Amino acid sequence: MSTNISDIDLDDLEDEIRRLAAETPEYVYPDASCVYVKRKLSGGLCGSCLFGVALINLGVDPEQLDVGSDTSITALLADHGFEKTPQIEWFQTVQNLQDDCYPWGRAVKMADPYEGVGA
Repeated sequence: MSTNISDIDLDDLEDEIRRLAAETPEYVYPDASCVYVKRKLSGGLCGSCLFGVALINLGVDPEQLDVGSDTSITALLADHGFEKTPQIEWFQTVQNLQDDCYPWGRAVKMADPYEGVGA
């Protein structure tokens, strides 16, 4: 059974983002179209960006993430009942940095409040 985006614990999402970034710190997201999922040759969907991979790892059905290109994490979460918080702002900063071709590890580090964007 899959998890609805609205049922995701944001602390779990943050932990998974940090885990993935630590596991593959030099990975640079290659897809200029900024999508959460992409089609496999077999026809199924798999995670594409950092947030797509993390949400799928947390049990979200990839079909829920097939929202087209350029839907921000803030908008995706708002569509599922989440109000903007400092944590969601952090998610948005990580996503923006990822989309600006920063490696996942660096994007997470730069988004952290003690480090600051542009550090």
